[in-house]
Amino acid sequence: MHRRALMCCLVAAIAVFLAAPAAAQRLQSISAAPQPALAGQEVAITVLSDISGGLNCNLRAVYGDGTTEEFKINQSQDARYVLRHKYPRSGQYTVLVEPRTALPVMRCLGDAQRLQLIVK
Repeated sequence: MHRRALMCCLVAAIAVFLAAPAAAQRLQSISAAPQPALAGQEVAITVLSDISGGLNCNLRAVYGDGTTEEFKINQSQDARYVLRHKYPRSGQYTVLVEPRTALPVMRCLGDAQRLQLIVK
C-alpha cells in the first residue's frame, strides 16, 4: 500500500511539473544589412530576442537559397545574435528565422520572423 501511495504522489508531481509553463525567450525581430546586398557579399542578419523570460532556446534560420542553420540562444549576449551569410547570385530571397523548442518544457516563444532581401 505504501508503494502505491508513493507512486501516486510521484505521478502527481510530474503532472504538475509538465503543466507549469516554463519561461523562455521570445523571438522579436530580424533585420539585414546591407540591404540591398551584392552577390558574393557577406550579409549580416541580426536576430533580436527578449531573454527576460529565460534562456536556452533553439532558432532556425532559413536563408531562402536552400541553406538553413540551427543556432542556440543560451547566453545573455546572444539576445542580439548576428548571423553571417553570402548569396552567390542576384535575386530576391525570403529569410525566415523561427523559434524551436529546446526541451519539452522550455518553449521558445514569438512568431517566426521573415524579411525580404534583395541581392544585386
